[in-house]
Amino acid sequence: MIRIDCKTRWNSTFLLIEATIECKQVLMKLFSEKRSFNLRSEQVNRLITVELNNDEWDFLSSLRFVLNPFYHATK
Repeated sequence: MIRIDCKTRWNSTFLLIEATIECKQVLMKLFSEKRSFNLRSEQVNRLITVELNNDEWDFLSSLRFVLNPFYHATK
């Protein structure tokens, strides 16, 4: 489950990133097949705007690596 980020709890950012990476395959499939679903054009356009490219996935992985020790030290 992908969690919502909470500005006052930075650990929620780590949890959001971690859950997003864990769901990467599902999200990639959703993005690649977005036009095969019975979606309104606004919904397809929204998916296009939030679709992550390879650099963004790599950045999330790097960020998770950096935040991981802080998360475990403060949980």
